[in-house]
Amino acid sequence: MLELLFPPQCLLCQQSLPQTEPPQLCPSCLQQISCYEGPLPIPGGVLYTVGEYRGNLAKLIGRLKYSKELSVAKTLATLMTQQGLTSQQCVPYDCIVPVPLHRRDLARRGFNQAQLLANEVARTLELRREHRGLAKQKKTAHQTTLSRKERQRNLTGAFVTRRSFWGESCLLVDDVYTTGTTTADCRQMLRRAGALRVDVLTAARTA
Repeated sequence: MLELLFPPQCLLCQQSLPQTEPPQLCPSCLQQISCYEGPLPIPGGVLYTVGEYRGNLAKLIGRLKYSKELSVAKTLATLMTQQGLTSQQCVPYDCIVPVPLHRRDLARRGFNQAQLLANEVARTLELRREHRGLAKQKKTAHQTTLSRKERQRNLTGAFVTRRSFWGESCLLVDDVYTTGTTTADCRQMLRRAGALRVDVLTAARTA
């Protein structure tokens, strides 16, 4: 009945859709998202990401992160899990870990977009969500405004682990992979806590 009164629409162009299931994008809008084929190599692991941070993909991330349309997380997570994570060749992961926000940033924004994405991905892949094992204890400046050396100093001591990850393979989730400095610092802390492998999953990557 609700679908008759409020038929599902594409999140981007409002065209009517035949179904309500994610990604809730019409074929035309979905086709305009240029997806990577398979994971990308990063130092000490791999990066799973949908595509470049531009066009329709950037619009979706902006609506989640800045317009606070939290339901968009399901659409992005659906696209994220289509990057080889459901194949039999995928490395088995023990848990999904979102990149944490500092408590003041969390209070100001009201939510952690990385955690919302991690929640949806965890449901799809049927993996344990680990929200408290990694924390951000230091308030930092925005990484995009800093030089490479400044980014490294900015994040020194920012992240800490709250428990042991001994022998576990972790999938670290964030919204956008930019310079890689933030995820590298998080991965280092998880490895120091005993993680055997830490790979990264994001909705987009800057060129």
